[in-house]
Amino acid sequence: MTRRRERTSGPRRRARPATGRRSAAERAGRRAAEDRLLAAVGGATGAGPDRRRRQRLRSIVRAVDRYRRAIARADRRTAVEVWQAHLAAEFDAHDPDRTLATMGRSPYLLHLPSLEGAEGRKSVRSFYARRFLPSLPRDTKIVPISRTTDGRRVIDEFILEFTHDREVAFMAPGVAPTGRRVRLPHVAVVGIRHGRVHHEHIYWDQASLYRQLGCLEKGTGPIVGAEAAVRLRELTRRHPLA
Repeated sequence: MTRRRERTSGPRRRARPATGRRSAAERAGRRAAEDRLLAAVGGATGAGPDRRRRQRLRSIVRAVDRYRRAIARADRRTAVEVWQAHLAAEFDAHDPDRTLATMGRSPYLLHLPSLEGAEGRKSVRSFYARRFLPSLPRDTKIVPISRTTDGRRVIDEFILEFTHDREVAFMAPGVAPTGRRVRLPHVAVVGIRHGRVHHEHIYWDQASLYRQLGCLEKGTGPIVGAEAAVRLRELTRRHPLA
């Protein structure tokens, strides 16, 4: 009586078809990248044991790719979460210590139109406690427009709305309260490093602000020129994100 031979090898299950999220060009590019990596580690072509080895290597490459993509998604979520916590500490809690807790070891912030800001943890905290937070009008509101992030930077486009019920020292120093309503588009470029805010570059149209406050014709306030660009370059060189 002969024993029935057990099947020890055979065709492997086919990989599940693509979900359609990537284009044909993207899939072809990823396949080419896999082939280059397999060639670099000695993967072979053809049938037999070499082919099975190649299939195993390809499965490893795909697993690493999935892991890399998951990490990238987590980094993007982390960057947004850190920035949201920072905004909440500023505009909801009005707490300089909570705000500083969201920032790194050597942070800086710069409001380009007025050159207001600070550099270093001690100076940044002092700026928030003495100049920024006390200057926020009572009804200040942020209206989000768009957001872009890659895990290391968050680019926010928003409109800052408020009633000019006090001197807003970091935007319009020296201008007494006018009671006027202000709606001012902003762009914030936020660097994230090691899960903390590394820097903030804040942009708005200073002429638009003074126009809305009714004092542009008086020539009031810091309408700066090229020195804003000089200051921005100086700070980014001194505190590289990489």
